[in-house]
Amino acid sequence: MGNQGAKRRKQQNESEIFKLRVAILSVNVIYYLYRVYYHGDSFGGWNWFLWIVSLLLVGIAYFLISLMAKPTFQDGELIDGGADLSMKGLVEYYFDTIYICLIILILGLFSDKAFLIMLIIPVFAFYQLWVKFLGPWFFQQPSEDTNQMETKSKRREKMEKKANKIKYSR
Repeated sequence: MGNQGAKRRKQQNESEIFKLRVAILSVNVIYYLYRVYYHGDSFGGWNWFLWIVSLLLVGIAYFLISLMAKPTFQDGELIDGGADLSMKGLVEYYFDTIYICLIILILGLFSDKAFLIMLIIPVFAFYQLWVKFLGPWFFQQPSEDTNQMETKSKRREKMEKKANKIKYSR
């Protein structure tokens, strides 16, 4: 009874991974058969290269998703059903990468220029890197704590100079 949530998540993850596997295999088989066998004369070196890059991106994203969805067992008993594949964050980006590559392969059946859409992935990655890490790091304002520490130290220096100053009395 206690592992119902883990069992449900394991089943959801298995069905989601199965759907991904079917989509990936079917789109790649269709692309290969149509582009290589039917239009093999127009399938040159760049097409091979871009198709392999697409396969690598999809393969890496699929591998990472399957790693996250992997259930944990202890002594044959299910402990954890794996990560929730509907959560936000990296999992969402992995799914987006797979879907973008599959759409590119489908559009690549009609035009080789569809592979230019693949530039969305590094552009978006750089944008996220800039917005979340690099931009705030480069353009951060000095914190008020350091300014207060500097003013206090200047004030102390003045007080120390005043205290060390020789006093003449009449």
